[in-house]
Amino acid sequence: MKAVFKNIGPISKAEFDLKDLTIIAGANNTGKTYLAYTLYGFLKSLKPLVHYSIDHNSQRLYDQGIQQSDNVEPEFFW
Repeated sequence: MKAVFKNIGPISKAEFDLKDLTIIAGANNTGKTYLAYTLYGFLKSLKPLVHYSIDHNSQRLYDQGIQQSDNVEPEFFW
């Protein structure tokens, strides 16, 4: 997911791709924490908008305690 931020604390513009592991590095007092808090708040606000569609067989497996499935696809509601 590509993220673009403008005017966040001391950061006038930041642009990066979010991957499985994204490291934000830089000198002290350059806005890393502002950026991290902003990103966290944004992603947390998306959670109620995401509905996971689970097919019947996957739901049965999940109910039996198998918690990982490739058949789950998020659907976004705006």
